[in-house]
Amino acid sequence: MSRAFVREDDGRLALLDEEKALKERMERLALLEKRKRYLETDPKALEIEQEKRLAFLASIERDISHLRQLIS
Repeated sequence: MSRAFVREDDGRLALLDEEKALKERMERLALLEKRKRYLETDPKALEIEQEKRLAFLASIERDISHLRQLIS
């Protein structure tokens, strides 16, 4: 049967959307934390101009903080 004629449960759809958003936020948080570790410890990252590297780190830390607030 075509799904065009099936009424979806709005509550169920909202829950699925929330779960999807949480999963995406957790994946994004993991990626940002990996980037932060790279910028802080990797020898290749230390070759980046210090002012630019610190700006990247500050931006990533802001994003991490914001995502943690959204997750909790």
